[in-house]
Amino acid sequence: MLTYVQLFSVVILFITSLYLTISCRRVINKFSIGYFFFDYLPISLFAFITALFLGSDYFTGQGIDKSVIYHLRFGLKGAGFREYWLLILSVALGFSIAFMIPTIIKIQLNKKITSSNPAKWQNALAIALFITSLAAHPATANLIELTRFADRDDFHNYYLEPKILKSNTEKRNIIFIYAESIERTYFDESIFPGLITELRKLEKNSTHFTDIREMESTNWTIAGMTATQCGVPLFFPFDSGLTRSVKGASGFLGGATCLGDLLEKENYTLSYMGGSSLKFAAKGNFYKSHGFEEVLGKEDLVNLLDDPEYVRDWGLYDDSLFDIVFDEHEKLSRKSAETNQPFALFTLTLDTHPPFGHQSKRCSENGISYSYSSEPILNAVHCTDYLIGEFVKKIHSSQFGANTLIVIASDHLTPEVAVFDELKLGNRKNMFMIVDPLKIQPIDVSSAGSVFDIGPTLLGYLGYDAQLGLGRNLLGMQDSLVSLMPTFNDALLGWQKSVWDLWQYPTIDTDITFNLENKTALIGNQEFTYPLLIKYDDSYATTILLDLNRQKLWQDLKKLNIDDAFVWIDSCKTMEDALNSKAVLQGKICFAHGKLGNQSINISEIEPSTAISFTDIRQVAESEANDRSIYISRAYPPVHPEQKMRYDSTALVFNGWARTQTQSLSRWNDGKISDIVFLVRDGDQFDGILNLNFGTYNVQQIAVLLNGVMLGSMEKNNRNAQVSLKFDPSILKTYNSDDLDTPPFNTLRFYLPTAKKEKENGREFAIDLKSVTFL
Repeated sequence: MLTYVQLFSVVILFITSLYLTISCRRVINKFSIGYFFFDYLPISLFAFITALFLGSDYFTGQGIDKSVIYHLRFGLKGAGFREYWLLILSVALGFSIAFMIPTIIKIQLNKKITSSNPAKWQNALAIALFITSLAAHPATANLIELTRFADRDDFHNYYLEPKILKSNTEKRNIIFIYAESIERTYFDESIFPGLITELRKLEKNSTHFTDIREMESTNWTIAGMTATQCGVPLFFPFDSGLTRSVKGASGFLGGATCLGDLLEKENYTLSYMGGSSLKFAAKGNFYKSHGFEEVLGKEDLVNLLDDPEYVRDWGLYDDSLFDIVFDEHEKLSRKSAETNQPFALFTLTLDTHPPFGHQSKRCSENGISYSYSSEPILNAVHCTDYLIGEFVKKIHSSQFGANTLIVIASDHLTPEVAVFDELKLGNRKNMFMIVDPLKIQPIDVSSAGSVFDIGPTLLGYLGYDAQLGLGRNLLGMQDSLVSLMPTFNDALLGWQKSVWDLWQYPTIDTDITFNLENKTALIGNQEFTYPLLIKYDDSYATTILLDLNRQKLWQDLKKLNIDDAFVWIDSCKTMEDALNSKAVLQGKICFAHGKLGNQSINISEIEPSTAISFTDIRQVAESEANDRSIYISRAYPPVHPEQKMRYDSTALVFNGWARTQTQSLSRWNDGKISDIVFLVRDGDQFDGILNLNFGTYNVQQIAVLLNGVMLGSMEKNNRNAQVSLKFDPSILKTYNSDDLDTPPFNTLRFYLPTAKKEKENGREFAIDLKSVTFL
């Protein structure tokens, strides 16, 4: 409630600032670019962050948190947007009303006599109120909180390298059920009487854990899966170049060894079946990256339904899902009996997905409803409780049931729902139980644990002596980290950078092949969308960047060192321009392979049969690249080769009377922001005379410096004059490229200490550099 009072207050501040901005103008109803800037750009900014906050809080109950950033960063494809039409409509209506506010204010003000000399304090106060409204906005506090972490260097003191040491028992088949948002608080009869019945019965004949705590960055589905299976929170490097590759890659936490990887080494057949889309939150990438042979989601399972129309926007209903999972259990069990190869089948329910939930048809047909409340989310929880119980009974009745271990766990605590206030009254913990038909005596484990402990505890139950990341076996002798460290969440925040390292790139161990239809390249065991730039070392470990509309890859290419081996996949035209290639390329997509310091770089068009052989990759990695002049010509290439002069700067710096002015070079730049203009480059013939034409503008004095050394100065008093500045060209010889660590070298920096401003029709404009040419 306090947060929404704060939000209401900042809205009032913002509207007041807008009123003052508009009311202090001489002409209220005039429209111009200036009016647009002062009216609508602030509204756009304020409306955007307000909508983002309200939309996020609708799902999280905490405003903008890491789960929001994750889903925005990794994509929302596969989300059930149609279920939130009212929210989407409300946001659109809110934006419409926001953009009507200036018009409403103008109409009201035009009814009054406005001052021809508005008070200056009004503008100042308006700006101050606007800045205050942004600073005090709850979204701002959320965004600041997202940047909070203390960098700790003791991660590997607590992170146990995942491995299985030994097993003393016969291998068991596993079904692992992630129960969407079903936490232990729903078991509390004093808050939700009669809500959980079947799971309570199962718990009485299981090994169950009553103090499993949700930790930092484990509070959404894929984060909960990552925590339980990999023993780490889902920290993702959304502020680094790494995310540019993660978003377009099939790999997910490639440097982490997870539960699936360990079970695969133990000869388990691994499958995942979920009712929602595999694309949403990159769930499919996660499972495919960690040992799972069969990974199926909404797109695949809908074809197995008797009625393909019996789905909702998010995906399959739980009654349909459990039928399919049971059939899969029977198929895998028969195969396991024949091959003596165990299996692990993971699934995720969907009916209890917040904020409302949906009840499966089988519940209504069998008269299953929650009698104490009509809230849809509680009826969905009650129904899924029934369906899980029904499913477990079917497994136990199966001829293969005795050898099947069933794990039931929350994927995370329940986020914002209609009964959120009631949930906060309880002792909120995640659900975790192991139902074993061979052990019907209940074991109640009340020791403190976290979601990181679920994976190693399951392995321990299976008879393995294993370790897994930040998790500990709650059935073993080690204490969990949450019980050892009272400030465990703070420690997790300090380990973010260490977890980022687990998002590692693949190692090239075979040919790089291409899929023209999907526009992907297969590197190691991961697929990446192209355009992409691959840098690799002599052990074939890669660093990969994709062009995700943030920075063009040719700019990344220019940052490579002289001996960095690379493969660049991009449009042929871009490649020709950037590498100044003389090859005649007719295709749309090409690849370049080599080192910037090599005499030649292979550029080829990509066709259906094209591949980059590992032999070529090895030859490039082992080659010596030390041609510095070739490297410089490629690392600082002209954007348009047909033009003789292009400079790595957008501006010359003019030191005028009391302040520095920056003058655009217009077409004489390639977009890199710097105050240096490169006029002397390797291979240029320079005779010591530089022509500068300043057109009609009055320039009093010019000083020319080369790498901080004064080369000379001259006076210019007459307009329309071309200036020739002479100095001894032998000075250039003292600045040899070999004496410098990195280019560029031999740069000229211009200072005009007394440049005068000219005025035309009352408007100021800067000095225009008309031409810079060599004689």
